Amino acid sequence: FYGSDQTHSTYAKACKLAGILPCNIRSIPTTADSNFSVSPLLLRRAIEADKAAGMVPLYICATVGTTSTTAIDPLSSLADVANDYGVWFHVDAAYAGSACIVQNSAHAIPF
Repeated sequence: FYGSDQTHSTYAKACKLAGILPCNIRSIPTTADSNFSVSPLLLRRAIEADKAAGMVPLYICATVGTTSTTAIDPLSSLADVANDYGVWFHVDAAYAGSACIVQNSAHAIPF
C-alpha cells in the first residue's frame, strides 16, 4: 500500500482488516512546497526500493482533498506510475471530490 503522509487514517485500518501488515504500508512524505501533495518521483523511488527487496507493489491511494491539509494529489502523474508498475490505483475523493461536479471549481482537480 502506497499513500502520502496526508492519506486518511482509515486506509491503514482497511489494510489491517484485509490482512496487510503495517510494515507493508508506505507513507510517502509531503511538504508545504508541494501543497502537501504526493510526489510521483518519491512514489516511484519507494516502489523501486520495495521491488529491489523482493516485494510486489499492489495499491496506490491518491487523494483529492485530504482532510488535514486539503491537498490534491497529481492524479494523472500518479496514474502513470500505477500503469508503469501494474498497480491498482484508487482515488479517495470523499472530502473534496464533489468539486468535480461544481462548474466553478472542477478546473482545480488535476486529471
